[in-house]
Amino acid sequence: MVSSKFRFLSLLFLLFISCVNLFFSADKDGPTQIGLLENIVFSRATNTIEVKILCNFYTRHRQFVLSNPNKIVIDLFNIEDIKTSRYFEVNDFGIQAIRAGMFKIDIARVVFDLIEEIPPYKIEKIQGGLKVSFWPVKAPEPQKEEVVAEEKPQEEYKEKAEEEKEAQPQTLQESEVPSELKEEIKESQHKMDEQSEETKKILGELTEVLDEIQEKERKKFVRIEALGGYFRLKEKNLRDVYESGFIYGASLNVGILEFVELWIAEKYFSKKVIDEVSGEERRINLFPLEAGLKLRLGKGKVNPYLGFGASYYQYKEVYLTEEVKDKNIGFIGLAGCFFKIKGGLVFDIHAHYSSCQITSGEDKFNVGGLQIGAGIGFEY
Repeated sequence: MVSSKFRFLSLLFLLFISCVNLFFSADKDGPTQIGLLENIVFSRATNTIEVKILCNFYTRHRQFVLSNPNKIVIDLFNIEDIKTSRYFEVNDFGIQAIRAGMFKIDIARVVFDLIEEIPPYKIEKIQGGLKVSFWPVKAPEPQKEEVVAEEKPQEEYKEKAEEEKEAQPQTLQESEVPSELKEEIKESQHKMDEQSEETKKILGELTEVLDEIQEKERKKFVRIEALGGYFRLKEKNLRDVYESGFIYGASLNVGILEFVELWIAEKYFSKKVIDEVSGEERRINLFPLEAGLKLRLGKGKVNPYLGFGASYYQYKEVYLTEEVKDKNIGFIGLAGCFFKIKGGLVFDIHAHYSSCQITSGEDKFNVGGLQIGAGIGFEY
């Protein structure tokens, strides 16, 4: 009796284990067969080119277009490996090359690199994969316009030339000018020369006075600069993706004490990268608004300075299918020197370091970095 119960419970336990295994095996995503991208073949005809993408079995795909530069991208799902060549050079029908690669573990990506604009194309399902057909873009032939010149009688041209000759103003010869008028012209010219010399003298004295006032009243000035320079991201993960790039902007500097000035600046940094294999496009945009104080260490033609302040960073990063935004306040420090050239024109060189923590989900990273740049502007 006990043995029969034990045997019944054992069979019941084995049945339960079998059901559990069956349940979990049926719950796996996708087919159990390993998907392969087996071949990419293309054939040319007079007015078309056909590209066949063949798999050992086909489930589904998605397609989209990327710009700058133009690309057509096809993702094949449930494909785990590529057995065909991964690069085909075409150079025809607007297609420069065809590339294949693994976008993710189970997604194969086929990229059509286009020469210029996107040509007419069609994607359709076939047995074991897809067929992509392309047609050339035909530019309309320019229409030729016929210009018919009217022939005018020769007599008409002669009459017109005589009328224009009669309409021309008659000028007096020097011998016909009266002597009294000659004296008046000379006297008027002499007075104009004297007036011009006096005006130049007054402008020169005014410039000297303004220069003296500018040197004495150094604490009362406004300087406007256009800025540009090299920006190196501090965060290694961001730097590995976007490397470094150009940053530009503008600044306003206002003197509040003899050697102290208030400064405000708005800058912009943007960088776009495209993965060579997958064709995925990523872009980062930074808009730092800066404000702080500068301490001038000199007064004259050469003016070194030190500065510190705060920065309000607006961060935006765009992936293929998602967009991440955040904003935060950080700090900045800078050192530089600006040179007075002439007439209020100034040239500025500087080194600038910033730090600002941005949060994206559970990740935190620094969007600040080192800037080395220059500026040109005017001081009033």
